Amino acid sequence: LSVSDSSWTPVPIEDHDPHSQRDRFVASLRVDFSKSRRMVLPSVAPDARILRLQATPELALEVYKDKADNYLLVFPEGVSNPGLVQLQFLTDAHFGYWNASLAPIPTRRLKPFLPPRMPSSLRSQALKVAAQIGIRRRDSVQQVITKLTAYFRAFAEKEFDIQRSKNIYVDLALGRRGICRHRSYAFVITAQALGIPSRFVYNEAHAWVEAMVAPKRWMRIDLGGSTQRVNQHGLQNQPSYRPRLTDPLPRPPSYIQSLAEAARNNQPESPSNGGRDGKENKRQAIDIKVIEMPDKIKEQRSYRLRGRVYLSTTQEPASGVRIEIYLGSTDTMLAVALSDKRGIFAVDVHTSMQLRGQSSLRVMAAGDLDYLPATID
Repeated sequence: LSVSDSSWTPVPIEDHDPHSQRDRFVASLRVDFSKSRRMVLPSVAPDARILRLQATPELALEVYKDKADNYLLVFPEGVSNPGLVQLQFLTDAHFGYWNASLAPIPTRRLKPFLPPRMPSSLRSQALKVAAQIGIRRRDSVQQVITKLTAYFRAFAEKEFDIQRSKNIYVDLALGRRGICRHRSYAFVITAQALGIPSRFVYNEAHAWVEAMVAPKRWMRIDLGGSTQRVNQHGLQNQPSYRPRLTDPLPRPPSYIQSLAEAARNNQPESPSNGGRDGKENKRQAIDIKVIEMPDKIKEQRSYRLRGRVYLSTTQEPASGVRIEIYLGSTDTMLAVALSDKRGIFAVDVHTSMQLRGQSSLRVMAAGDLDYLPATID
């Protein structure tokens, strides 16, 4: 598998008002430019926008992406190599990328978006595999995606052996065993042969599929198969993303069991176990001071909220802190902001939901590797 068109196009870095159909994410990571002026930038979805990008030491960075929506971080020509950089960025993506409903459209509508034609011998093998799964040429995109997902999610979580055909793809697809990367690889080839643009997506911990379920609309499809322990550091008190929509695809018993085992095994490290690498956890306490905020809010209004985050002990600014704004004591998140190098954060809060009378806002920092949680009502 490879990217059919590796050309890169610039990605603008510009903040936007929170959008009701887009969910926001924040990242804090260390990037090492000592060996290359170009580094891959993690992204949450193909349509992700970079709303804010902040580097320490301060550096004007550029973002690009290729035709497969991989993002690349570059520091400009003529600038001395910064080496190790602490990076914070704010991004968003349409909520429909996760668990969107599927429309019964014909696969021919996706033909213009298919990559260059796969080798005829591989396509022939993939169509034979699809026939054994029970997929017909006239099946709609909805039917194809549903059948493929049900089939590959039901795999046994075992390493596969090349036994029958000596063909890796065929043995993976028909062996019905394998972990996340095996399932995703075979899914992508089968879907492409059936006329559905698909991508193999992975990180250090997991692999999954992106499939085009309507023209220019991608959907993330998790196939399971990743229950081996993944050590998570510094994630205590960190909120996990929960899709707004329910998974519309089949969930076989083995897949549900796989999710349950992953939840038990992949527990975030707790402060009581010594923190990162067995060392004492040295997260610093912070305070939040609101500079501009309404006392009460009403529905169908927009409010400007501005504040400052600083260290409790020294009063020095705390930069790169994720600030979440909630409706009163509820779990309804209205906006997300990120503190700058002065510790200042600012965001427009939109209240489009139905409110009963008036309500207040709750501003909080969930905490991260460097800072403890903090809340102000």
